[in-house]
Amino acid sequence: METLVGALVLAWYISNTLSSYYTKVVFRVSERGHEELFTPLLSLSLVVTFVQLTTAGISGKLYHSLFGNGQQSPWSYFQTKRVSDPPKAKRLVIIAVCNATGTLCTNIGYIYGSVSLVQLIKSMEPVATFICDALVFKTASNRTTVVGVLLVIFGSSFASFKDSSFNSLSVGAAMLSNTVLPIRNVLTKFTVSSEKSVPVGGPQNSLTDEPRGFLLFAFISSLGAVFVGFLAVLSMALFSVTPVSEITTEAIF
Repeated sequence: METLVGALVLAWYISNTLSSYYTKVVFRVSERGHEELFTPLLSLSLVVTFVQLTTAGISGKLYHSLFGNGQQSPWSYFQTKRVSDPPKAKRLVIIAVCNATGTLCTNIGYIYGSVSLVQLIKSMEPVATFICDALVFKTASNRTTVVGVLLVIFGSSFASFKDSSFNSLSVGAAMLSNTVLPIRNVLTKFTVSSEKSVPVGGPQNSLTDEPRGFLLFAFISSLGAVFVGFLAVLSMALFSVTPVSEITTEAIF
């Protein structure tokens, strides 16, 4: 299990680094270009986010098909909860929207500002999660932890405003991401821990009632993809934008 977790963390680190780098390279434009191409860049960021979330959803579907071993389909589980437990179904929707919004804001931050600066601001996400966790679950903390949290906050804030590539839109998007993703983290913990994993139809049934771990995250991502996809289509329809055709190779590079 430890080897698997280590491999997953390594895969996340590599894929996240490549995603951050190539997002910045592909969308690299001048400050003037940012103003002129604001609408197509925003539409493109929506499309990129949609593809990311959809990929996670498809991966979850494949995983469930190959290794489900009796686990209920996440979508089937969601439909069941809509009837039997509407509050929990609503929480899942809120989690999905927060996850999608946080991912979108991160991509916007990469497009309009420095990748390293956005990553620095994103390093405060665990701090925000810690604060939300303490407020919601009354998690105990000691003086050393609190001091460490404050140092991270002040250090990241100081570096952000001293960065030569400071961009208010990029920083604002990264900070918004740092707000909604901790809410997602805490809501996910609350939603999962609020229900025991009981087999469908009773203990004698082998079909697990609640998808967890990767399957739950994949479902949340696919639900968020629906939300972001709607926003992408809406933005292109309202502003008559076809993102790829609007941003030429010369504008990008």
